[in-house]
Amino acid sequence: MRFAQSAACLITAAVAGLAPLTATAAASASSAGGSAQGAKYCLAVAARIPVGDLPFGIAVNPKTSTVYADNIGSNTMSVISGRTNRVTASVDVSTHPQQVAVNPGTNIIYVTRSGANIVKAISGRTNTVIATLNVGPSTGPDGIVVDTRTNIVYVTNEGNNTVAALAPCRR
Repeated sequence: MRFAQSAACLITAAVAGLAPLTATAAASASSAGGSAQGAKYCLAVAARIPVGDLPFGIAVNPKTSTVYADNIGSNTMSVISGRTNRVTASVDVSTHPQQVAVNPGTNIIYVTRSGANIVKAISGRTNTVIATLNVGPSTGPDGIVVDTRTNIVYVTNEGNNTVAALAPCRR
């Protein structure tokens, strides 16, 4: 019983000791006009850009200020000028585009197609499909990312628990 009382007193003292610290932090945040984050950073909607049906994946090429959004419902990828916030092209990528990745160095855009085991490569210069690669055996290529140092594209395959590494062909 004596041990339980000592432990209860110690816990009470520890919690009571934290109370002034919590009050001080809350007072500092309120004196700054809200949260410290709110005082240093502001984020607002600058534009709402109409694209195809059911936009899902999105990526940007910072070198060209071009944004790419795939549209699952219309089987397209919208090409958006980051300077004007307007759609400049629509690329047919076939059924169920899922995710998008961009290689700014090569200006190639990669789109996964769920349920089709496919990754499409699209030229950012011409907005046309330049390659189609089967990354199976899977029914779910989903996540995609580009290592811009090596130009290798990595694709997650949820259907078989693998990651495919896609390397440019040597010519």
